[in-house]
Amino acid sequence: MASSGKSKLLCLDSLPVEILYRILDHLDGHSIILSFRYVCKKFAAVTNTYSRYELDFTSVSKTDCHTICRTIKPENVTGLSLSNGDMTPGQISLFLSLVNIDRYTKLRSLTLLDIDDEHLQRLLSHLTGSRLLTSLSIKFRGTESAVASAQVSATISQATLQRLEFDMRSSAMSQIRWSTNFTLHYLKITECTFEQFCVILDHSPNLRTLVLRTGISDSIHETISKLYPQLTSLSFNDAGIFQPLGELKSILSITPSLKYLKVIVLISSECLFDGSEWESIIGAYLPRLNRFEFFFTLPNITNYNSLDLQSRMARYRTPFWIETKRWNVVCTFDPTMHRILVYSTPMCLISYSFKSRYRKKSISIPFTITNFKMDLDIVSAMSVPVTTEQQPISSNYDWFENVTDLTVQIDGLNLPDPFDLFPKSVDPSFIVKLSLPILCYARSIRNTITNVVALLERVYNVRSLSIFYRRSRNCPMVDIYRIYAVLPPHIIHLTIEIMSVDDMEMIFERLVYLTSFTFVLSVHTKSSTAYIEWLRDNITDFTHVIDGNRIYVWLGNYRKKRKEFIVGSKRMKLSQNS
Repeated sequence: MASSGKSKLLCLDSLPVEILYRILDHLDGHSIILSFRYVCKKFAAVTNTYSRYELDFTSVSKTDCHTICRTIKPENVTGLSLSNGDMTPGQISLFLSLVNIDRYTKLRSLTLLDIDDEHLQRLLSHLTGSRLLTSLSIKFRGTESAVASAQVSATISQATLQRLEFDMRSSAMSQIRWSTNFTLHYLKITECTFEQFCVILDHSPNLRTLVLRTGISDSIHETISKLYPQLTSLSFNDAGIFQPLGELKSILSITPSLKYLKVIVLISSECLFDGSEWESIIGAYLPRLNRFEFFFTLPNITNYNSLDLQSRMARYRTPFWIETKRWNVVCTFDPTMHRILVYSTPMCLISYSFKSRYRKKSISIPFTITNFKMDLDIVSAMSVPVTTEQQPISSNYDWFENVTDLTVQIDGLNLPDPFDLFPKSVDPSFIVKLSLPILCYARSIRNTITNVVALLERVYNVRSLSIFYRRSRNCPMVDIYRIYAVLPPHIIHLTIEIMSVDDMEMIFERLVYLTSFTFVLSVHTKSSTAYIEWLRDNITDFTHVIDGNRIYVWLGNYRKKRKEFIVGSKRMKLSQNS
């Protein structure tokens, strides 16, 4: 827009409220309340009238949780996610104490993680009869009970529910009373029997996507003649040891409309590796399939032969795979884990465990990685590209890019002199979550800790750190204290073993940005009472959950309380950490 020969700039605060609402639709609730709201008076007024808040409390700090609950009008919230997980223990109880749940009348989606029966019943009772709820996700902290199953059953019978995720075993699934005409479009569960699989499809004419975290939990002995053409997407995310291929055929034969299929089997049989067999199955049962993601491993390979890999890959080089479907498949051998891998690309795993072998050291370090973007290229990987031109075989080792979550298992008995514990292709600067299970032995404890200290000094962007010790009886704790001194100060979540209250205080002095922690009490600790008393005496704001030998703590303004004493009529401060 021009004015007097000069362009006139529009400011964000001059936009109509309706446009600002559309902008807020693309921001999370925390950013709106904790940042956008404080820009100017107009923005503050807009946030008060905005009525489409999606609140995710699953990783929020306790202080921010208080602020958000105090600021937002419940009737303006359409989505809510709560968690009693390790990083926010006791959150659901705290949330219910801060708000009147009956005022959350506009909820369309609700996610409840690590919830217990009492809080589940209270929250779902509020939703019973709601005609607005379209999405519900539930993950139990322990084993689900009959009460929980009944409550879930009453809730999911609502005609408006379109998306449902709940972490429930097939034994509890039998207690769910499925409605005669579910409106579900998406269902994600842990597992089910083949009979339950058919019951779900019988009662869900609109179901398009079914995700099983493991798989079908029983052997299939019956033949079903009925077809379920409504299902277009089916996933087995971690089928463990899969049933014979014939049983998988039974499942696929009754779902002919599948356009997407995902199968992950970490301990496979030979038949799952056969590209020719898969070509036959897809041709016979799945004429509409246009996306097939899979990951199979064949373990305990003692006599690896590269010719065997060539033979396996030949079955994925047919026109069906390369020209018709244009699906890229990789076959490789992992020498440290003694297993053959066959998988589609891009890799459909979110986590992978392997060992990194160091050529100059007679040692292999076990790793588990999460959130990577590149595919495995372990030793003699062979790829079938989407063109007929064969790609050259790379000699890179353990190649992963942009790894953000890493577990390194450290065996102190076999660990040589200090050297780089990272796989050579993992960039330590990308790591934001690190887990270190450590086997400690008295005779090698100093060398072990030296390696761990060197590793910690490299992961300067890590935010979540877990250190688990398994110590021999005479292994001194004094050497382990060296780790405390190099803990990255910007850690916001910590899981670590402690021996005494002094250990707790030492960690608090080092880590000033903690929002949550899990203290694993030593086997020699008989009671957690002293630790809780120290927290109450020294920390201003926290909630906690005790589970066995673990204390889960969610921190608010956790700085130490001010120590004061009275001299005459004056109150004197001994210390102030603020």
